[in-house]
Order: sequence, then C-alpha cells, then structure tokens
Amino acid sequence: ASIIRTPKYSNQQVWSLVSLKFCPICLAAKFYWRELWHMTLYTVCSAHKIELVYRCQKCQAKIYFSTLVTGNCDSCGFSVYDKDILNTVADESNIWISAQLENRLVHGRNNGFSGVDSLTYKQFHFLAVRIGVRALSLKYFMNLTVASMSPRTIAPDLAREASRILLGWPLTFHDLLSDVIKKRRSKLTFKLASAFGLIYRDVYLSLTDRCYDFIRSEFELYIVQNWEGPLAMRNRRLSECTLLEHRWLPYKTAAQKTGLPIKLLKKLHLSGEL
Repeated sequence: ASIIRTPKYSNQQVWSLVSLKFCPICLAAKFYWRELWHMTLYTVCSAHKIELVYRCQKCQAKIYFSTLVTGNCDSCGFSVYDKDILNTVADESNIWISAQLENRLVHGRNNGFSGVDSLTYKQFHFLAVRIGVRALSLKYFMNLTVASMSPRTIAPDLAREASRILLGWPLTFHDLLSDVIKKRRSKLTFKLASAFGLIYRDVYLSLTDRCYDFIRSEFELYIVQNWEGPLAMRNRRLSECTLLEHRWLPYKTAAQKTGLPIKLLKKLHLSGEL
C-alpha cells in the first residue's frame, strides 16, 4: 500500500508505478490495467508474447493512468491501440522471466522444488535483478544504482541477462563467475572478495536468506573446482568442507612432502592430474 501511495523507483523493488507500461492487446480487448505490468522485471505480456509499451510510440511522451483510460497519448493524442505497436515480438528470454514471475505470483511457492524453482516471486525477482546487473557489468559500466536510474531502458536487458543465467543454472552461473574473474584479472589476488568483486558481496552479504543457500553452495563448488590460489583457513564465510577440500601447498613444500621433483609436480598440475 505504501508503494502505491508514494511510488519510489528501485530495481531492487518488485513493484514500481513510476514508469507505467502496458500491453496494447490486453488494453484494447479487456480495457483493464493489470497489476502484473508493474513488476519491475515483468517486461513482456506472457499472454500475447509482445513487449510492454513504456512510452507513446509517436512522441515518446510518458504514459499516465489517464492514457490507459482514454486510450490516447496525453501529449499528441496518438492511439495506444495503433496496430504499429502490436507487432513487437518479444525475446524468448524476456517471455520466460515474465511468465516465471506471473506463475509464482498467482500460484505461490512450490515447496516440492529446490534451488531457483523453490523461490517465491519476491525472492526470484531480488535474485534476478542482482544476477542481471552483474552480468551486464561485464559488457559496460553497470551497478544497482545505475540500473535504478533508467528503468525503461535497463529493465528488459536485466530480464534478458538474468533469464539466460537462471535458465542454464548452475553451469551458466559458473560461467558468469569465470567471466568476472577474467574481467577483473588486473585486480586478481588470492583474496576472493577482490577476485570476484561485487558478486562476492551478493553471495555472502546480500543474498543472506536461507532460501539462497543453494547459491552459496554453487559458489563454493566453483571455488573447489576452479580456484587456483590458497584459501585462508580462518575464512569465516566459506564452509569448513570447502576449506578442507581446497588444500593448497607451494610446489617446494609439496615436493618435500611427496619426495617428487618440482618439475614433475608442475607437469602433473598442468595436465590436471594434480
């Protein structure tokens, strides 16, 4: 109720009434305003598979509630039912994420599932925004603050990137982590927080609810399988199992313990045998 009385935009908010949007087919056929249209990452009408309209297609004026009532742009009088705006076929990724949000809102949480499939629409939306922002940041400057300043232009891109990663989970999440490390290679150290940047903070400081435990599990699995540096045994965020599984020794110490030449150990390591 407070959001409706005093709308305030944030890409971390599930609902936003600051940038109105609508499906012209729904509006023309039923002449009604759907609450779903104003979920931040709901950018496609899942019923008609077309992109939602954010602005007048003729003069680019902002959409107001009066526009939805009269069917015409307040600034130029252009009809919101014009056939030219009914043919914008949506991207499959955006269709998927809009359908996911709608299904979770209508049917609620399914306790029979785990991981991504177990999340409520609010939990799913919160995760999708952060994942989308971190993926977009690999292409151009992007963070949660920048994303919240341009909802009309950024939300569809956020939805598309988040959908790509959530649909291919967990392999696409591992790929994202690898891409983050490559992007930050100049800042790469043996400290996880420096190597992974803001996504590390997401995993351990923002996505703290128990429903996101599966994300921490996948992050730590990635560390065990791919991290080539040491891990401090006093690390208070990683699980004890991860720290024990990822035991790291310098070649010199390993040579002393195994009695093998350092050159052989390096060869075994490069081949993946060690």
